[in-house]
Amino acid sequence: MANLVLQKAAQTLSDFDDPQWRAEIRRLTPADLSNLLSVSLARLREAVKSLEDRFESKGEILELMCISAIAQEPMLIFGQPGTAKSDLVARFAESLGVRRFENTPAMRDELSPPAISKDEDAHNIYFEYLLNEYTEPDELLGPVVVGDLVKNPPSFRRFRQGALSEAHVVFLDEIFRGNSAILNALLSLINERRIYEAGKVIKANLFILFGAANHPPISDELSAFYERFAIRVVSAVVGNEDGRRERLLKKAWVAETEKLNAAYDPFINFVEQKACLNDLLVCNRAITEMWGGADFDKHDPIFRQDYIHIVNILNNDKRRLCRIDDRKFVKIYKLLRAKALYAHQGPPVIDDLKLLKHTWVDFESQIPLQNLIDSEIEMRKKLRNTQGSN
Repeated sequence: MANLVLQKAAQTLSDFDDPQWRAEIRRLTPADLSNLLSVSLARLREAVKSLEDRFESKGEILELMCISAIAQEPMLIFGQPGTAKSDLVARFAESLGVRRFENTPAMRDELSPPAISKDEDAHNIYFEYLLNEYTEPDELLGPVVVGDLVKNPPSFRRFRQGALSEAHVVFLDEIFRGNSAILNALLSLINERRIYEAGKVIKANLFILFGAANHPPISDELSAFYERFAIRVVSAVVGNEDGRRERLLKKAWVAETEKLNAAYDPFINFVEQKACLNDLLVCNRAITEMWGGADFDKHDPIFRQDYIHIVNILNNDKRRLCRIDDRKFVKIYKLLRAKALYAHQGPPVIDDLKLLKHTWVDFESQIPLQNLIDSEIEMRKKLRNTQGSN
């Protein structure tokens, strides 16, 4: 049985939203996890639902954001300026109780929404930055402590409070405009959850990194970095079908009014917290332990065959609609498990392979890739039905 105190705390969001529980969650057995999973999943789904009510026609993006967060895999959001890319990530972070780091409490109008200051909550940090070719590592990783450089002997150390390495949810806008020094630091952050500082390894707190850009990178120099993001989605301009523009205006006007009333204070939070990072951690543990771990071979063998078959079809397609190398092959499998958990709280089934439509290589590949995946899924279903009837 799981720690009874932990189980009790998990029933109440305010009690469960405490970093002290994380070590305990990482020690839970599959049987223990099952006792917490339904509660955590319900909260995460409620967080997504509350954001769907706030944003028009962004439901699929929000679900993918939650799935990526459960898998702790980075995600890219493409779209024209003004399509709510940064706002989606900021409000998603707020729904998880993850807020911008604040050095000093600010004076606040009593009519403003409640804010969380450094003194009240400093353990769940949201970090966002707009990159360009001149962005310096100090801007993301923290400034160098100059006093340490003039000591005898000198040492190199950064002031990391509130910096990228301390953040739990990270959003980097125009992510492909960063220079090589920035991209190298991001690679180690994404791959290993660590930052290197003068030969020392600094463990990062990162749960999920979201990147945004107007379009995929063209340069071959960025292809390796681009391929670290298995899931890609486009935040499109809202069309006028079924009154969507009218609903957009209504929802956006509420959000705009909130910002005006708050005097555009960056530390004001407009979205009620519905879940927490520990809910993500419970779900992450579930996808790695409840349907895997030591008994990996016993779980979803038929689904794995379907997954391998379709990936082989995609890799052999001469149009090169997507690129799935060995590393991404494993990462996508983890994302498929996260999708299955979020969608139906179980191991993956063949329809979950529709997630592969978000692995396109460029905008022109999206529709052909989706058609190919849908076709292959239907063929595999027919094959399974034929085999089952014989």
